[in-house]
Amino acid sequence: MVNKQYCCRKFLKFTEENQEFLNNPLIKNFLSIDENFHLFKQSICHPTIENQKLLDKKFNAFYFYIRFTTYLSSTIYYHALNFDKKSRQTNYRFPVILDQPVGSDSETSHKELVRYHENFDIESANILDYIIDTNLYRALQNITTNQRQILYLVYIKGFTDTEVSILLKKSQQTVTKSRNNALQKIRRQMAEKVDN
Repeated sequence: MVNKQYCCRKFLKFTEENQEFLNNPLIKNFLSIDENFHLFKQSICHPTIENQKLLDKKFNAFYFYIRFTTYLSSTIYYHALNFDKKSRQTNYRFPVILDQPVGSDSETSHKELVRYHENFDIESANILDYIIDTNLYRALQNITTNQRQILYLVYIKGFTDTEVSILLKKSQQTVTKSRNNALQKIRRQMAEKVDN
């Protein structure tokens, strides 16, 4: 009983003398765990090297967990900010073609000019049969038959460049280059029509 009273007095004396230390949020959180509080009390009441090492080991593990959690939280937060910043920058630099204004002084976008047709059942191997817009139709007439065929297979049939290359017995690079060239020609001609 005497030992217990001595321990209580010693512990109370320590807590009174070290209020600032014990009010530290990190220490408060550490001591809010029952096992850690018991080890803390043991190391004050019975200050052996073993008790101090046990308390140090528990505190180091707790402190590592707090630091690691803080690191992960801040990393996720800053990666989310950077991702958002990059995606907004990409959307600003490369807006979807349909979202671009028809003219430099117009607020109407291409998307607003597109007509929606619910029953769109055309079975044709010619991409021109699928086009309603007269400017796009004229632009498609100005590209080669091979380029029209590639655009048909990619955009109407939904094939990949690799699948088109196998079907047409050409290299995948040739198909990709031909498709990109056709799209550039179409964009150029559509831009010229809008500017005029």
